[in-house]
Amino acid sequence: MSLAGARDPWQREFNETRQLGDDCFLLLQERASQLQLNAAASVARLSAASRRKLNALNSKIDRLEATVAEETCACIAVTLVPTRVSLAPAQHGARVGPQTRHGGPVEDTQRAAG
Repeated sequence: MSLAGARDPWQREFNETRQLGDDCFLLLQERASQLQLNAAASVARLSAASRRKLNALNSKIDRLEATVAEETCACIAVTLVPTRVSLAPAQHGARVGPQTRHGGPVEDTQRAAG
């Protein structure tokens, strides 16, 4: 699936998640107002509804994060495939390997003893 094609379902899921977040916020506000009125039955009902919606919201956020991670990996893979990775030293002829305490390269005899 192309990234452009994947964006539409992701955007739809994002909008649903945002709406669910708004619903949770409103439920919690209503619960707080009922708590001030000492309406125990209403508070219990709103608490249960809030927990259910918050669990659903967590699941939706997890799905969105997973989708973003998958798309990010796909973008990185697409970007890296045509690129050659070189492990050669930056300067031509420079030696890469362990360094001594004073910063110079370790001689082969030192490497064998070390």
